Amino acid sequence: MDKKWLVLVSVFGVFSLKAQTVQDLMSQGENYTEIRDKMYEKYEGKSFSKRSGNYSREFKQFKRWEYFWKHRLSPDGDFPSADALSKAWRDIQLSDAQMSKTTSANWEFFGPKNLPTSDITFYPGLGRINAIAMHPTNRNIILAGGAGSGVWKTTDKGQTWTPKMDAMPNVGISDIVYDPNNPNVIYAASGDADGNRNPYSTGLLKSTDGGETWAVFSLGQDPSAEFSIKRIAMPSSPANTLLITTSQGIQKSTDGGATFNVVSTVSAFGIWNVPNSNTDFYVGTSDGKIYRSTNTGDTWSEVNLGSATLFSRVELGFTADDENFIIALGQFGNIIKSVDGGSTWTTVTSPPQYDSQGGYNMTVAVSPTDKDRIIIGGVNGWRSADGGTTWENYLNGYWETGQPYFYVHSDHHVMKFIPGGSDTLLVGNDGGVFYGDISADDAFQDITEGLYITQYYGLGSLRTNRNVIIAGAQDNDATYINGNNIIGILPGSDGFDGMIDYADPNIAYASITGGATSKTTDGWQTAEDVNIPGFSSNWEVPMAMHPTNPSTLFYGGNKLMKTTDKATTWSELYSVPGQFNTIMELAVAPSDGDNIVFAVSNGELKRTTDGGQNWTDIIGSLPTTSPISGIAIHSTNPDTIYVSYSGFAVSTKVYKTTDAGATWENISYNLPNIPVNHIAYAAGTNDDVYIATDLGVYVNSAGANTWTFYNTNLPYTQVMELDFHYESNTIFAATYGRGIWRSSLLNNSLSTPELDNRVDIKVYPSPNNGVFSIDVKEFSGDYEVTVFNTVGGVVYHNTSTISSQKISLSDVVDGLYFVSIKIGEELVTKKIVVSANHD
Repeated sequence: MDKKWLVLVSVFGVFSLKAQTVQDLMSQGENYTEIRDKMYEKYEGKSFSKRSGNYSREFKQFKRWEYFWKHRLSPDGDFPSADALSKAWRDIQLSDAQMSKTTSANWEFFGPKNLPTSDITFYPGLGRINAIAMHPTNRNIILAGGAGSGVWKTTDKGQTWTPKMDAMPNVGISDIVYDPNNPNVIYAASGDADGNRNPYSTGLLKSTDGGETWAVFSLGQDPSAEFSIKRIAMPSSPANTLLITTSQGIQKSTDGGATFNVVSTVSAFGIWNVPNSNTDFYVGTSDGKIYRSTNTGDTWSEVNLGSATLFSRVELGFTADDENFIIALGQFGNIIKSVDGGSTWTTVTSPPQYDSQGGYNMTVAVSPTDKDRIIIGGVNGWRSADGGTTWENYLNGYWETGQPYFYVHSDHHVMKFIPGGSDTLLVGNDGGVFYGDISADDAFQDITEGLYITQYYGLGSLRTNRNVIIAGAQDNDATYINGNNIIGILPGSDGFDGMIDYADPNIAYASITGGATSKTTDGWQTAEDVNIPGFSSNWEVPMAMHPTNPSTLFYGGNKLMKTTDKATTWSELYSVPGQFNTIMELAVAPSDGDNIVFAVSNGELKRTTDGGQNWTDIIGSLPTTSPISGIAIHSTNPDTIYVSYSGFAVSTKVYKTTDAGATWENISYNLPNIPVNHIAYAAGTNDDVYIATDLGVYVNSAGANTWTFYNTNLPYTQVMELDFHYESNTIFAATYGRGIWRSSLLNNSLSTPELDNRVDIKVYPSPNNGVFSIDVKEFSGDYEVTVFNTVGGVVYHNTSTISSQKISLSDVVDGLYFVSIKIGEELVTKKIVVSANHD
């Protein structure tokens, strides 16, 4: 081959690889492993961490996708069917065994409730909004579609919001449209097209009562793994006509969504109807093309762009001011426009530093009153007053204010003008919903408060105050929540997890994805970066605090690292072999800080009983078809270990060993086929084990052979992590789309009222200096005593028959402790305060 052609082929091959997106590869039917490998090749040498010099926003978006989907695959390693979650939800509804059980769950929303604050000009926001629809005649009514929270409705222009899909699986919403002939009829596309999580979809959703209730409409086809709905368009005539873009082409319905036909196999993303026309429609594809229909979507032809070029995802803008005016935005910021209805196109200037993060955030809107006034959204919002000839920074999400720009949360997904010829624009972005007049230079108003839509990865609670939490969220940073106040502590990031020192609440740690960590010693008035030499982690950042010594921390990534001086110096306990293998889950035995278990991405499950000097692989007979998603260790017996599994492998959700991994028992029992994201053992209970799933929370008590759906009042949402506040008998749940919730523990399980009334049990004195007495009167026989701290760390455990005994605790930190007396399967728990200064 001629060298010149060889070079061209090589360049074209590299460009093709760079232009390929996860969306494209999923639509082409490639499985998770194939997509992952191609994306790692595409982003070789790049980093997803903002603290790295080779940071790539596109790579960060892929890593989000990778983290989400590696935990939600079918046993064969491919994506599940689009309605896998819906099927599990229906099974729960139909299961008499599940629904007949009564529990003490009483979930309530914890937060964040109010808009966050910050000591810099930006604040974290409450969550991502993908879709907005406005009532055609009532400007006070707005519908917003969250990335993982369904549809929300306001009837007072954002002063209050109400969720409208909590009785359904809380999937993402990609688009919402009103029927132009009947505003009581509304359609929504379920899934998260912008976030590349399309297969988690319940299909097309329809409301006939103004968005109060919703029904699922099938598209008359097998919901294959690659199926998704991206956008919806609806002309006023013929009535009941719908056009939708899907991963299986453009589809049309003429009966209000009851049936659909594929009218084109074009890989369309967005769809628009030309203003004041019921016949002319355009779509922008995910591969740089534009198609047009002049017969209400029955047939489609590619628009000739001439010498103008667009790449990857394409978004279009139209205006009632001039029906022949069209703006087209390409994924890489290149812009073209037509002034003759798409017959000819010219290239216009691109905004400086435009970034769509690989097509994750891009949108276009043209003023309905002035076609020269255009706004486009990427990471920031850019405004033009001269038809695209020049651009100015207008909506700035990067902590700056100036003229004419001002702070609006970054990463814009939808921009729509209020109906009726107004220049008031509604914007949906990673922070929520904002609105303002684009003809002015006035700051936009944030109307997100009341949208409880934050997508949390993890949380850590302050054990002495049930209103204080550190939590890390997608798009919305690591935040410190104190009551209703939310303070951003790691700006401009995807937060992951946090820990608060249970001896000194002023000391705390927060991390972002990739393992970068900050530490405070004054309750987040100030903070400093934590340097862990030679350490790196994947998207997830497993971490643990020693159960009885809060100065000792463990971090998992390419290595297992340990500090004994509150993150000042670090030592390596284990190095994970293989370039891409990392520690995914980590647990320290509550009764023995030298007993550690961690799971590796290559399928290993490692355990040490001597603080990391020696390690044993205890994976044994455990399955390897799905990743281990959680590890919990019994509070007093470190040989009893529980592991949870994500993915869609039937009846392989939770396993238990009582002999340190020599044998494993499958205790999945009656659990539905949904991913389990976390498992937690509640100290001082009757062996209560809680799991977080993609549809809520389950609990197993006293080793029963069934799981109870512990979800009363909690939406059917993805729960990512659980945490306990023992003093108030509270369990917290971090959800991926509905914020943080809390409930009482099972039957207030730290005490059994009948036993407390039947047996006279006293624990005294309190406060004490670590020496106290236990009296168990009116009872003869064995009773078990466990003393544990606010994180469940066990400082004393024994069985006795003595009616009165003295216990002496040594080397314990000052603070609140729980003394649990167990007789048979009944419990009584008393509280004491240990203070070294107590006489």
